[in-house]
Amino acid sequence: MRNRMKFIAVILVFFSLPILAQQQMTPENREFPYQLGTSMLKMSKNYIQLDKVFVNELKNDTIKVLNVGTEDLKLSFARIPDHLKVKAVPETLKPNEKGAIVITYNAALQKNGKGTQQWGQANSNFAINLNDQIDDSNRNIIHINANISEDYSKYTKKQLMDAPVIVFDSVKYDFGKVKQGEVVKYDFKFKNTGKTDLEIRDVKAG
Repeated sequence: MRNRMKFIAVILVFFSLPILAQQQMTPENREFPYQLGTSMLKMSKNYIQLDKVFVNELKNDTIKVLNVGTEDLKLSFARIPDHLKVKAVPETLKPNEKGAIVITYNAALQKNGKGTQQWGQANSNFAINLNDQIDDSNRNIIHINANISEDYSKYTKKQLMDAPVIVFDSVKYDFGKVKQGEVVKYDFKFKNTGKTDLEIRDVKAG
């Protein structure tokens, strides 16, 4: 009897696997692979990588969304920093309705911890709330990463020829073996060989 039950269980598993695989590979699941926490909102992505963004540039990105529930979902946003604009189109999703979250990123408004212009790698985020319910679990956070840089594309030929040029005596240094707790130091020396002033915008340890 036990062997018969095992045989039946194996057959059920054998026939259910293709069905599960078929469910997982539907076009809907491929288009919206991410879910917002335990909600009925599915998304095309939960992280935005903007790569290089010029400081004078506005950059847009979109997250496609889908309501997989049986009730309306109203989307609103919280903890939005000054350099981001976020809107839902439409604001309320009916069951099985698709929409989009449109993000506009203004690099010139992103500030660092000192309140001045952020340069280089810049991280930010905002929260999605559903049906006016505040969620502080951090499962509803969308992260955005950008690399803010100067835009030299509009420089004239003369401006480019007169631009500052930073030259280092060396770009790497091997400290060798260092004992735990020991403080080591090395100065990377550089000079400006260009024709205009060199302004160091920011320095980060890698």
